[in-house]
Amino acid sequence: MESMTGFASQLFHVKQDLFEVSVRSVNSRFLDIKVTVPTFLASLEPEVRALVRNYFYRGQIEVTIKAYSQQASVGGAAVVNYDMLKFYLRLSKKISMDLGASREGVTYNVPDFLRLPGVIEFRLQQLKASQKKLFLKSIQKVLALCQKERRREGRRLRLLLEGYLSVLKKLVEEVEAHFKVHFSVDQPALRLRQKIHQILGQKGLALSEERLMEEWAYLVDRVSIEEEISRIKEHLRHMNEWIQNDTEPIGKKLDFYTQELLREWNTVGSKSMDAQITKMVVQSKNVVENMKEQIQNIQ
Repeated sequence: MESMTGFASQLFHVKQDLFEVSVRSVNSRFLDIKVTVPTFLASLEPEVRALVRNYFYRGQIEVTIKAYSQQASVGGAAVVNYDMLKFYLRLSKKISMDLGASREGVTYNVPDFLRLPGVIEFRLQQLKASQKKLFLKSIQKVLALCQKERRREGRRLRLLLEGYLSVLKKLVEEVEAHFKVHFSVDQPALRLRQKIHQILGQKGLALSEERLMEEWAYLVDRVSIEEEISRIKEHLRHMNEWIQNDTEPIGKKLDFYTQELLREWNTVGSKSMDAQITKMVVQSKNVVENMKEQIQNIQ
C-alpha cells in the first residue's frame, strides 16, 4: 500500500553549480504533474514528466529544481545589457535634475542597477549530454526517495485500516446476533405476542396463532437485514484482501467499497425497529466515514 502524501529533496552539483531537486506529493483523484525548473532547463520537462509516471499512478506531484549559483558552466552565461544599463543611468540623472539635485551630488550604486529588469541577461546554451544525464539521474533519485516516503506512510495507513475493519467486523456480528434473537420467525417475541392478544381481547376480537405467525413473518421479512448483513461481510472481506495486496494501486477500489458499506448500513438503519441496532449502525457509519477519510490518501 502506498500513500499519496510524501516529500523528498536533495542538493547536487553540476560542475561549479549547485542545484536542489524537490518532489512534493499530495492526494488527487488522478495523476497531476507540475514541473518547475529554471528557464535553461525547460527542455528537461517532458523527460521529467515521463520519469514521474514511472514512479506514481495517482496524486499531485510537484517537481521543483532550484539553482543556487550563477556560474556559466551549466545552461548559459550571465551578461550585462549595457544599452539597458545606460538607459537607466540617463533616466536616473534626469530624475535627479528634475528634483533639483546637482550633477556632482548624484551617486550611483552599481549593484542596485544590476537588479533592474533587463540589465542582466541569461543567454542559454545547449545542455551537454553528460549534464542532462546527471540532472535526470538526480531527479530520478529524489523521485525514488519520495516514493519510499509514500510507502512508509502507506504501511501506517494499512495498520489503521486493519483496525477499522476489525471494529466493523465485530459490529456487524453483533448486529446479526441481536437481530436473530429478537426478530426470528422460529422464535417470535413472546412479549409482542402477548401484547397483541391483550389488545384484541379488550376489543372482543381474537387472532388465531396461525394468522399471528403469518403477520409476524411478514413483519420480519419487511425489516429483515440478513441480505444487508451478508453484503457488508462480503465487502469487508474484499477490502481486507485488497489491503493486503501490494501489486497494484487500490485507493479507488477501497473508496468504492466504503461507499457501498455506507449504503448497506443506511439500509440497515432505515429498516431497524430496535434501538440497540440503531446505535450500532451509527457507530459503524462513523467508523466507515473515518476509514473513507484515510482512504483518500491511498494511491
